[in-house]
Amino acid sequence: MTLCRPLLCSTHTLTPFLHTRLASTSSSSSPYPFPQTRDPSPWQIFHLQPSASQSDIKARYYALVRLYHPDSPSARALPPDVAHRRFQAVRAAYDTLTGKAHHPSSSHYHPHGSAHTHDSDDLWRELAARRRQQERREAYRRAHGVPEWDAAGDDARKDRILFAVGCLAVVVGVAPAFANWTEHRDAKHRLAAANLTAARGEAREFAAARREGIRSRMHEEKVAAARAAAAGREDAGIKPAIDAHTRALDLISPPPSKLATSIAHPIMSASTWSISYPDKQKLISAAIAAKDGSYSPYSKFRVGAALLSADGQIIKGANIENASYGGTICAERTALVKAVSEGTKSFVGLAVTSDVDDAISPCGICRQVIREFCALSMPIYLVPSSYSPNASNADERVLETTIDKLLPHSFGPEHLELPRPGGGK
Repeated sequence: MTLCRPLLCSTHTLTPFLHTRLASTSSSSSPYPFPQTRDPSPWQIFHLQPSASQSDIKARYYALVRLYHPDSPSARALPPDVAHRRFQAVRAAYDTLTGKAHHPSSSHYHPHGSAHTHDSDDLWRELAARRRQQERREAYRRAHGVPEWDAAGDDARKDRILFAVGCLAVVVGVAPAFANWTEHRDAKHRLAAANLTAARGEAREFAAARREGIRSRMHEEKVAAARAAAAGREDAGIKPAIDAHTRALDLISPPPSKLATSIAHPIMSASTWSISYPDKQKLISAAIAAKDGSYSPYSKFRVGAALLSADGQIIKGANIENASYGGTICAERTALVKAVSEGTKSFVGLAVTSDVDDAISPCGICRQVIREFCALSMPIYLVPSSYSPNASNADERVLETTIDKLLPHSFGPEHLELPRPGGGK
């Protein structure tokens, strides 16, 4: 009994010894068994001689890590604290042999848990305590039937909720914008339709006013030409026919009403043919600028012309010469042909200028072309090259005339409508 008592009382004392023996037995088959001495040196732990090179130390370190890491198969048979201390001893020995650290207390292994323990044992104990706590929670959950939390399922639910919220936010944000865009588009269409209707109405009114003005001018010119022809002839047989033709013109094309004359273009009047001073200055400036487009390599005589239409447009023209001199086109005809070809046939003013410091009038063929498309009383401004709008005598330098003065007793389209009692149709 006296022999058994100490043996029974020292059961807890023998537990570390039994684990150590088991570890030594399990590691005896390893190529580098851990030393069983009290304080093994780094060379004993690495099973190397002090003359070993750094490459040998590094290679042996990798082999020992694979062997003594707590997660390695050979270390799983050891108690956790023993496996941990051995691995820490291998790391401390490697640091000492490579010169990274020199801690005698860390470079020795104490298998019986002596006072010389590694600095990271506290961390290991903390991890072990947390592991035991987790095991107790798992045991409680299994004992009381608490369902295990499914992180993947919970994340899936969260993803679905976030997706639904995102879609709702997009719909809420885009729907008002789309509704406003549709309303804005409809408003633009309504405004465009209203503007088009107003423009058409204004165009009809303006066209009516232009037609009345043109009809009035043509009527006056036809009546004047017929009366002049009747007054210049002494033949008693022709005069009654002309008077009858004049009366017929009055019936076919009566004079326009005062209302139609009053709504004509603001820069012109069917009876006075007056042009405002700003429009006159613009017309003269356009004629001066038109000289830059002249093509006159033979005569070196540049001419510029500018026409003012009934709707306020200014059409410029310059003389274009040709090696075959008969193909030369004067500036006045250039402007008239350009305007007529673009659909403009009603004019209220013409300005002509050149590089000569004197007023140069149109040539004979230009006067006849002007007579074809312009009224007899339309103002024509002949501008010298030294004209300056800021000069005190600027208006005196400009010669104002008409085609009736430049081409008196002219022949025009209305003469083709006169009766021909002597023959013809």
